[in-house]
Amino acid sequence: ITEQIETMAKQNNWHIAVNEELLEEVVFLVEYPTVLSGSFHEEFLEIPQEVLITSMREHQRYFPVFNHSGELLPHFVTVRNGNADYIENVRRGNEKVLRARLSDARFFYKEDLALPIPKALQKLEKVVYHEELGTIAEKVGRITEIAAALAEILQASADEKAKVRRAAEICKFDLVTQMVGEFPELQGVMGEDYARQAGEEEEVARAVFEHYLP
Repeated sequence: ITEQIETMAKQNNWHIAVNEELLEEVVFLVEYPTVLSGSFHEEFLEIPQEVLITSMREHQRYFPVFNHSGELLPHFVTVRNGNADYIENVRRGNEKVLRARLSDARFFYKEDLALPIPKALQKLEKVVYHEELGTIAEKVGRITEIAAALAEILQASADEKAKVRRAAEICKFDLVTQMVGEFPELQGVMGEDYARQAGEEEEVARAVFEHYLP
């Protein structure tokens, strides 16, 4: 599989991102592997690339394709269990299934962009974090208090304190979005994108993602 992927990458001047966990899974799914590529419509590239990559990997077991500048291309690579006979039919079938998946992702994305952050924060009041610790909204309240106290100790400027408080207040709002409901591993990633799209300051949007990193 690896040799075929490398050959395909060279022939097309692509960089095919091989996730080791996905590769191992594919190895155990097939007995007679034949690598093939397919395409999807460029209009789907309007969706954040993390969404496209996650949808391809998690739903379809596809490897995403990039150019050598690191930009996602409207192609994918998958592994057929069998030889190259009727490979065009297999390619078209895979493209059709992926088109449906990406259409769903685009729908989720547009719906989420229409959800105002204040409304998302209200929804957190109904999501239980832990039966003895309360809701996600209550957890966010504690995060906000601690963040504000740390900003005070660190003698942050008034502007920095305001950004710290705002980042803490909205750090979990994407948990109630449809995209994170579909792909929980994108929490924070989608929050950053949605916060930026909603007009939040760049440092605030970035912090929504980065607060997961520790």
